[in-house]
Amino acid sequence: MARVERSALLAFEPAQLLALVEDVERYPEFLPGCTSAAIEQRQGALVHARLGFRISGLSDSFATENLSRVEDDGAHALQMRLLRGPFRQLSGEWRFLPLGEGASKASLRVELDFGPRALESLFGGQMERAVAGVIAAFKARAEAIYGRR
Repeated sequence: MARVERSALLAFEPAQLLALVEDVERYPEFLPGCTSAAIEQRQGALVHARLGFRISGLSDSFATENLSRVEDDGAHALQMRLLRGPFRQLSGEWRFLPLGEGASKASLRVELDFGPRALESLFGGQMERAVAGVIAAFKARAEAIYGRR
């Protein structure tokens, strides 16, 4: 199983950043490799979402259960776990820790088991770059929506 964690300091409030992560249906507009996105079910802070993707010429989709929360330290977080898809296992968490007025530490942790070793060897090495790319895409989206700071 591959595990990657990346973080970045961003000039946005935790609530603003979490709102972008929760806006799943907009992912195809800005997230590289995302070809489709839909909310399958919403029940308060619990959401079932389906994402289509295209990576290295292969297309597929997966569904996750996402749970948002605000923690005691003021961090806003979203935990995700695989419901169905081509992976053996997928889980992760976005966490946005407040650093003062208008700033946050954004962290993304992803744990992914591709299944067969052939897939792991083919795609496993791309995970670090992919997670860094996801954070960069959300930073660019925040700047587009909320303005550069």
